[in-house]
Amino acid sequence: MALAARGRRDPDTGPVPIEDPAEAAATRAAARRIHAAAALSAAAATAALLLAP
Repeated sequence: MALAARGRRDPDTGPVPIEDPAEAAATRAAARRIHAAAALSAAAATAALLLAP
């Protein structure tokens, strides 16, 4: 996800930029959604554990 967030990919020869602007934008958007979901899940789990008796 770190490479995708930067608009890059690793095709086994090392990180390279994604040439197609539309594909790069879609990849970055997917990475943002995944990072947001992970952050929300972590926050919810933390809150649940802190509020548990």
